[in-house]
Amino acid sequence: MHYKLIAIDCDRTLLDSTGHIPEINKRVIGLVREKGAEVVIATGRNDILAKDYAEELGLDNTMISCNGAVLSNVIKNEVYSVHALDKKVLDIYIDCCQRMNVLFKVLSVNACYTNDEQAMKLGLMQITKGYSKELKYKLPYHFVEDMTILRGREDIVKAVIIEDDPDRRAAIYAQLKDLPHVNVYYAGFNCIDAISENASKGLALEALAKMRGVAREDIIAFGDGENDASMIKYAGLGIAMQNGDEQLKAAADMVTEFTADDGGVGRTLAKLFETELKGE
Repeated sequence: MHYKLIAIDCDRTLLDSTGHIPEINKRVIGLVREKGAEVVIATGRNDILAKDYAEELGLDNTMISCNGAVLSNVIKNEVYSVHALDKKVLDIYIDCCQRMNVLFKVLSVNACYTNDEQAMKLGLMQITKGYSKELKYKLPYHFVEDMTILRGREDIVKAVIIEDDPDRRAAIYAQLKDLPHVNVYYAGFNCIDAISENASKGLALEALAKMRGVAREDIIAFGDGENDASMIKYAGLGIAMQNGDEQLKAAADMVTEFTADDGGVGRTLAKLFETELKGE
């Protein structure tokens, strides 16, 4: 099999609904790496919040994080590229959230700032409800009562709004999606993410492919949501999860036969790399 680079989203793709990596995913990823393919995590999370999974898979290579705004090696503590929000765009975003009376958080490469007390209390669990996996690595959170003091910052790579109510979430998204010079995504069931217009998982995957000298047709990408669409379209073989967004599935080259809970990533890779699943 000629595939040389495999990019895999975390939540609802690599991970099951409890926040763990199914054993079949770990086993098959190990086997395809033995066959020479490089596997990279491509997540909307900050890289620190995916470090547990990189270690679990034995990955010590580049990671795509913050929806493509950052390329780094979190194991070696190396950052290769950062596409921060333009400070004028950040100012507009903050002002828009203030007008809508919306609580939000913003992330630099290594910290989070928020006026949301629930975010301070729950951290990642505010998004990953139902997860039982305890992460060893945490992102430092800082409570900022008046977020306008962050106006003019040049190191913010992502802004996040958490809203459980679907109608309010849709209304907020409608207000944000047309802001200038910013990419706004639904990410997860209750998240709205905003990153630089110069950043996406697809652009980060393209940059990584050029670094590695890998052609598009030699790349596989797995994802489940709107924030995965750019890399699904860029990869030679873009694969949407069975449990994924319907629009993403329509745009993908392939849809997994199995969901994330059933190890859809591992089972699909086993077929593509003609790997026998002993004991299955």
